[in-house]
Amino acid sequence: TTLDSELQLRNAYIVTPKRFEIQILLENPINLLNDDAKTVLPHICKFDFASACNCIAFGLATSAAFHLMRCVEGMLRHYYCSIVKHGQVDPLLWHPIIEHLRKRRNAPPKPLLDHLDNIRGNFRNPTQHPEARYDLDEVQDLLAVVIDSLNKMVKDLKTRSDVTKK
Repeated sequence: TTLDSELQLRNAYIVTPKRFEIQILLENPINLLNDDAKTVLPHICKFDFASACNCIAFGLATSAAFHLMRCVEGMLRHYYCSIVKHGQVDPLLWHPIIEHLRKRRNAPPKPLLDHLDNIRGNFRNPTQHPEARYDLDEVQDLLAVVIDSLNKMVKDLKTRSDVTKK
């Protein structure tokens, strides 16, 4: 009787298995990314990535999608500002950033820019719509796409850094 009455004062959540390990989603989501991402990703992007992973663990798919889009956009801005030191687009919006990067002499790899533009057009913009809803399968697919994009940006930054050191 006492336990039943006290349990009414608390909410309990049961996390069920997902495609990604629950322990990693809740405790070490950064481990889903390559090792260099741990030092390259801006703090706010790490926060959004971890929040998205927590949302997935607790079955909050649409919330996870919002955090994933914020994470990618934040990393894209960091990536862009790391590459383009002068003559940056203003304001730093996703589409103009991609277009400016495409026109550069030392442009990032086309598959990366195409991938980022795909996320913008097919996920970021639609996710902003108030009627958009994600289910857990869709957002886990999106998480995989985001992991790939983040890893590609981090790898390209590392490659550019290694080239300038030589």
